[in-house]
Amino acid sequence: MGPAQGRMIIYLLLKYPKLGYTLFAIWCSRMCTERPTILVVDDEPLVRKFLYDILTGAGYRVLEGLFAENALRLCQQHPNPIHLLLTDINMPDMNGRALTALIRGLRPEIRVLFISSDEDGLPATGPNSKEDSAFLLKPFSPDTLRWKVRELLSVPNQ
Repeated sequence: MGPAQGRMIIYLLLKYPKLGYTLFAIWCSRMCTERPTILVVDDEPLVRKFLYDILTGAGYRVLEGLFAENALRLCQQHPNPIHLLLTDINMPDMNGRALTALIRGLRPEIRVLFISSDEDGLPATGPNSKEDSAFLLKPFSPDTLRWKVRELLSVPNQ
C-alpha cells in the first residue's frame, strides 16, 4: 500500500467510519492471503536466518523448518497454501531430494528451490525435469535469491 492509499483509508475512517473500516478489512484480508508462503529448510541456523531475512524483507511469509521432520510437520499442520519449498540438498537427517518427495506427497503443487554448496548434489535438469524446481549454488547474493524465487513463483501450475 502506498502513501496515497494509506491517506485515503485514514480519510475514509475519519469521514465515513463504516466504509473506511470495510475497505481497511478488505485490504487487510488481501494482504494476508496474497503474500506467497515459503518453507525454508536448512540445518545451518545462520543460513536459515540469512534466507529468512531476505525473504521476509521481500514481502514473503516464511516458515522455518529446522530439520526435515519439522518441515514435514509444518506441511501437515499449516492450514494455508505453501507456495515454495526452499531446501538445502545436503542435510544430516534427510537429504533435500527425499524431503521434497515426501512434501510433494502432501502438497503436489509446491514449487522447489534447492540450494547447496556442493555441485555434486545438483538436481536433474533437462526435458524430464520439473519446471517448478530450480537450483542455486551457495554462496549467492540476496538479489539472486529474490530473482530466482520470483521466477519460480511466476511459473503457472501445471
